[in-house]
Amino acid sequence: MGTEYTVLGRRIRIHDREEWQIPSQAITPPPFPSPELVHWGICHYPGAARDWVPPLDTASHLRWANALYLADRGYSYGYGFVIGVNPVDWTVEPWVFDTWEVRGFDIRIASNDGDFPPWSDFEDPNFNGRSCSVQIMCSYDHPATLDQRLQFRYMMAVFDQVYGETVTVQPHQASDQTDCPGPCMDVMAELSTRPPEEGDLANSDDLMAELQATKLIAQAALDEAKAGHVEAAAAHARIDRFADNEFVRDMETSKREWERFSKLVAKLEELVPKS
Repeated sequence: MGTEYTVLGRRIRIHDREEWQIPSQAITPPPFPSPELVHWGICHYPGAARDWVPPLDTASHLRWANALYLADRGYSYGYGFVIGVNPVDWTVEPWVFDTWEVRGFDIRIASNDGDFPPWSDFEDPNFNGRSCSVQIMCSYDHPATLDQRLQFRYMMAVFDQVYGETVTVQPHQASDQTDCPGPCMDVMAELSTRPPEEGDLANSDDLMAELQATKLIAQAALDEAKAGHVEAAAAHARIDRFADNEFVRDMETSKREWERFSKLVAKLEELVPKS
């Protein structure tokens, strides 16, 4: 299942709403107006507690959030799409994103009212009819992972394709009285050179090459530590954890981990000198 797009020379697949919604609590119209009216792509975050940990079961979370909206607000979950926290397998195409259609491209969103001019000047339809939104599941203590950032950039390329123009990407707070997207503001800064080009990090080839190089360095350090030093052995798990998937999952964490990793390799070389 899912909907496949080809953007920037890559095949991607996102999850359809039918994969998560309950028929009795289905996302409901009004339908989106003509695509020619949509010129903005808006970034959101959930606005949860600072230490909120995004759940791995994105589908169940969407069912919960939609039920909460229906009970508290009287309408269904208002975002166009939601990007979950699960990592993407960048080695096999189509890349199956942890990106899920909520209102999608066919049902008008309910997340961008437009408090400030010029967005507040739109009447029929209002700014919800002139924009589409993407929520990144994250918090201040658990910021957007590298996989989520890459998915957001590719989704903006999908927006360009669907709406037939390069949409203007902006944070929610640009049009409404809110601090949203909070911890995702740096995602906006990364999009200042949008759209990504072939060879860009969002293409993932450079990312995978760097990950592979990291694993090779880690393996070399482990090979040198086979003499069985206690202090070196205590560091093995640290290297294994870093050399696995964390580099792909979280760019900000990987920067800090890389510094620690470099120091760790230096320490291992002291413990087990090269012959």
